[in-house]
Amino acid sequence: MTHKELIEQLSHDSGTTKAATEKLLSLLSGVAAEQLQSQGSFTLHGIGTLKVVNTAARQGRHPQTGETLNIPAGKRIKLSATKGLKAALA
Repeated sequence: MTHKELIEQLSHDSGTTKAATEKLLSLLSGVAAEQLQSQGSFTLHGIGTLKVVNTAARQGRHPQTGETLNIPAGKRIKLSATKGLKAALA
């Protein structure tokens, strides 16, 4: 689903305008970013929890050339899905 399709679906289901829906989604993204920076996690009830995880430096391979690459240590975001979401897929 594209961003545009998500906006259309949410605005249709909620009965709001596409502009209002897009603004709300943008605000949600900003709140999530702030919470991940300050608290290290952000929970979307019914969907899951986003957490910041630290990854160690490691080696990888370029998929086309097979060349060895050094992947630096960094912070990544991990999504842990809720039981309800997992059950919906089963």
